[in-house]
Amino acid sequence: MTPQNIELGDRVQDRITGVKGIVIGYTYWLYGCERVILQPETLHDGRPVDTVQIDADQVTIVKKGAVHPVSGLPSPRRAGSRPNVQRSPEVRRR
Repeated sequence: MTPQNIELGDRVQDRITGVKGIVIGYTYWLYGCERVILQPETLHDGRPVDTVQIDADQVTIVKKGAVHPVSGLPSPRRAGSRPNVQRSPEVRRR
């Protein structure tokens, strides 16, 4: 269990440095250290800033699920049930 239930895709902020970004990784170290790998959302000279590793206890969650961890797109709203998707009939080749 992560402190504050931090998950991939959450937007967090470092309480000490003020760095804000998206959680792209979470690591557990041998002697109990838990670190968040943070991708800042800012650019420097038109390029993304390097990732930062921060102790998990040092960050606060700004927005849960800001980015979907698989697609990298903003998380979809959860409204209603999923559509019933059926497999299309197989096409036979001659």
